[in-house]
Amino acid sequence: MPDALPLFPLVCLFVCLTRLFNFPASSSCLMAVLLSQLRALRGRPVVGKVTDSAAAVGDMIRLARSGMAPTPNFQGRSRVVSGILKLSTDEHLRSLYINPYLQFRFGRMLEDFDAMSAMTALEHANREDLNCVTVAVDGVRLHKATCDWHLDRDIEYHSMLNWTGRSSMEISVVATQGGEKLAETEFLFVARNKQGTASMQVPEYQPQTSEDEAASKAASVRQEARKARKKESLAVSIPSLEEQQILHRIHLRGINTDEVPMERSFRSSSMLVQLDQRNLYGFMFGGVTLRMGFGAAHVAAFLHSGALPRLVQVHDITFIKSVPIGSVFDLDAQVTFVDRDNGLCVVSVAAFVSSPANMTTPPQNLGGPVKFQGHLIRKQTTTMSFVFRVPPGTLRIFPNTYEQCMTFLSGRRMVQRALLAAPLPSGASPACGDSGSSRVCVCV
Repeated sequence: MPDALPLFPLVCLFVCLTRLFNFPASSSCLMAVLLSQLRALRGRPVVGKVTDSAAAVGDMIRLARSGMAPTPNFQGRSRVVSGILKLSTDEHLRSLYINPYLQFRFGRMLEDFDAMSAMTALEHANREDLNCVTVAVDGVRLHKATCDWHLDRDIEYHSMLNWTGRSSMEISVVATQGGEKLAETEFLFVARNKQGTASMQVPEYQPQTSEDEAASKAASVRQEARKARKKESLAVSIPSLEEQQILHRIHLRGINTDEVPMERSFRSSSMLVQLDQRNLYGFMFGGVTLRMGFGAAHVAAFLHSGALPRLVQVHDITFIKSVPIGSVFDLDAQVTFVDRDNGLCVVSVAAFVSSPANMTTPPQNLGGPVKFQGHLIRKQTTTMSFVFRVPPGTLRIFPNTYEQCMTFLSGRRMVQRALLAAPLPSGASPACGDSGSSRVCVCV
């Protein structure tokens, strides 16, 4: 492995592995693996020319295998990459997972989920000449109120491969505490060549246990559901007759006093993508996008409702384009629908990247002069949607343009899906639970 220069302070998960994760001791040299391979994961030289990612990918594969859970495996699965978040003993780590309201910082878990699923994808692909890219997340299901998660107890992550296509992989990630599920999700990865110009075939998944078989069948059903949702999306299909009638009535009556124009809820933020946010391939780590996107959605819901919102559901997330290091990253968050009867608010977040047409990734000649030509080109990179619990008196949203009408209807559909998945009892939400606790649940 090539020599690496001293690292800058790195804030993302991969550079914090020795602090964040204490993998099961399935390998007697596990700590040696963690310490010796840490620099290869994210800390390649930060001056001079960025080195090839193949060695770092190989190190990640070996790290994932050293974290394979010993038998009996989680939920009867044959191959599980497991990690422990040592909140009980590591005070510095615990401080990273506490939000301003002294509750669990949910955005960090989204970041961790992406890291765990990426390690599982790389371990299965088992090739150093490819790039495993996150393309979609099937939402996140909360099983327990985030305000009831214990910040002084360890959290375990379990990541499992469910299904493979020719170049795609579906991976489940589950978070537990004391044997009780906190949250779970499914990530969809696609294997690409290092240049990102062509798909790469991955080994076929071979279920070994009855639990593996069940997970594989469920993944196939989800894959068909993804295709169906894509066909039914308002981006490619017209609204239903009922939805057309709703829009017609809204615009016949005009805006009410309990409504605000949708554009009033729009919030935008921008940042320059730094080196410490890069993944193994020189692009922005997808987990950082998830964490920041959730934060932007939370702020938009907070400012619109005038009260601290509580997460109910994370809906589908789609990754469209990678974000180069050194580019400008924009997050546009907007409240698209408010259901006052159930106290629900939908926030959609669109991420954009602006970079010169001749920008290279990973960036070259980092220590020398930078020469870019032409104007910045802005392209969409990610779409995210979140459903929050808000006070009953929150102002409704009034769509003015055709584009706003489509996002309004999309938000309405998300609320309907949230209510079908977990009907809300009076005064409660799936995120905050119904345990009788008087605590306000805030998962920033």
